[in-house]
Amino acid sequence: MAKGHIQKTLARKYAFKFLYPKSLANYEASPAEADTKAELDEFDESYIAPDEEHEDNELSLESKTFGRKLILSAFSSFDQILSDLNPCLAPRTLDKLDMLERTIVILGACELKTQHDTPAAIVINEYVEMAKEYGNQKSYTFVNGVLDKFAKATR
Repeated sequence: MAKGHIQKTLARKYAFKFLYPKSLANYEASPAEADTKAELDEFDESYIAPDEEHEDNELSLESKTFGRKLILSAFSSFDQILSDLNPCLAPRTLDKLDMLERTIVILGACELKTQHDTPAAIVINEYVEMAKEYGNQKSYTFVNGVLDKFAKATR
């Protein structure tokens, strides 16, 4: 596995772990970028601090930068992403998804929509793997289907 690939994988997990507790469904409007950056600084302290619960949370500057870029893009593009994502969820709706699936799908859609330097198949696979790691047995197939539809519709 290439070093750059590993760094982006770590960055995606970083972004997921920041966004997951926020549920993303509660954001009617994007928070101020300065507020988000302050929250990220606080998150960094707890995320990177070594402890038994977070042994794998080492981040390079490259990973942290890309992860923050994903987070800020998720907030700044949130309304457009939701608009583009809703048809891909049918017959389900975003508010009916559990928090894990909702966060992964929104983050994956955000990356597909705003970051064009990585092929869609690789981006989708990364979020499918994340769903396998953190979700239930059916989460990854749902994430794969939704992000595949989203990529075809928006790229």
